[in-house]
Amino acid sequence: MALMHYQTYLRWGALSALFVALFVPFIVAVGGFWPNLFFPYITGKNFAFRILVEFALLCYVLLAMREPKYRPRASNIMWAVVAFAVWMAVATFFSVDPIKSFWSNFERMEGYVGLLHLFAWFVVAGAMLSADKLWNAFLNTSIFAASVQGGWALMQVMGYATISTQSGARADTTFGNATYLAVYLLINFFLTLYMLARTKDSRNKPTLQTLYSIALVLQLFGIFFTETRGAILGLGVGIIVAALYLLFFERGKESRILRHIALCSLTAVVVFSGLIYAVRDTAFVKEVPALRRLASISLTETTVTSRLRYIWPMAVQGALERPQ
Repeated sequence: MALMHYQTYLRWGALSALFVALFVPFIVAVGGFWPNLFFPYITGKNFAFRILVEFALLCYVLLAMREPKYRPRASNIMWAVVAFAVWMAVATFFSVDPIKSFWSNFERMEGYVGLLHLFAWFVVAGAMLSADKLWNAFLNTSIFAASVQGGWALMQVMGYATISTQSGARADTTFGNATYLAVYLLINFFLTLYMLARTKDSRNKPTLQTLYSIALVLQLFGIFFTETRGAILGLGVGIIVAALYLLFFERGKESRILRHIALCSLTAVVVFSGLIYAVRDTAFVKEVPALRRLASISLTETTVTSRLRYIWPMAVQGALERPQ
């Protein structure tokens, strides 16, 4: 009986840490409940995430030693991630500054130590959520958190919440960086689309579709108001790819509505893109910051040329000189 309770505590400890980690983006270490740290938008989140991952890993290892069903399973994805982690270890060891490559700095908090925590997160989450069939709950929790962030971004634009000085007038919520927020919302936007597509066989189909639709709208507003051109372009390309997949590969009567939605979405992206290009020089577009930034995309634009002419060639040259 004591052993059973012991395993239950370990299971709930690992799962709780995994789910709580999905709310780490809300942490800003500026005092109050959280300590006041340097780079508060970065350090607070990273320290919390690493502590949660280490706690989850400790509970998981002890649990997996007793329960075989929680042990990691070999798969192509697992081997690919292991190979990547090993290769990055070699690259870190042979880098110009191995210590800096391993620990990074407080401003970024990446480095190989960050990669090790992400690898542990991958192993623990994959094993625990698969064994207990909790992927739906996990993804829905992430979607909920992203929807709150999308609503927060909308409040910032409407003047009901402050925007950090780091992003100007662009929505950045608790990320302190509009681009980081955009990428976070972009990932969850497509997770929401995936979950929405799966509701076709659900008993609570109308309710789930309504909730996912609300989540999509909030995330879409959030991405738009970050004014991050790369994320908005990625959103458009992702919608096109997803729509084409549904149009060509989804069959059956139950998928008819999905194909109609895909066709409408594909048409909307094409029409919106063409419309922005056609009216890019009008006063209306120039007065809306997000539209103005989107309309300014071109091969001759400063950020594009700096990447094409300087940053990417430098990266290629560095890789050729020191391929590790």
